[in-house]
Amino acid sequence: PLDLAICEAILRRDDYRYAGVIGSQTKRQRFEYRLSGKGFSPQQLARLRCPIGLPEVKGKLPAEIAVAVAAEIIAVYQRTANAGMGG
Repeated sequence: PLDLAICEAILRRDDYRYAGVIGSQTKRQRFEYRLSGKGFSPQQLARLRCPIGLPEVKGKLPAEIAVAVAAEIIAVYQRTANAGMGG
């Protein structure tokens, strides 16, 4: 699938700050199996967020997924910005 190919390309670059995929835990396991077969380490695979989004924001509606994803991206951005400022 296209999302697997995109994940593979991102993981090969290794210069990304954040990468996530909309999907289930089952999809994550399937991706991990396929990508580990292509030589990716457990550490590399651990950087991939799937399912994407804050787990506290439940729901399967598109708007709920969008809010969960946006919230997670903001949280990652703020953690990174704060770490760069020594806090």
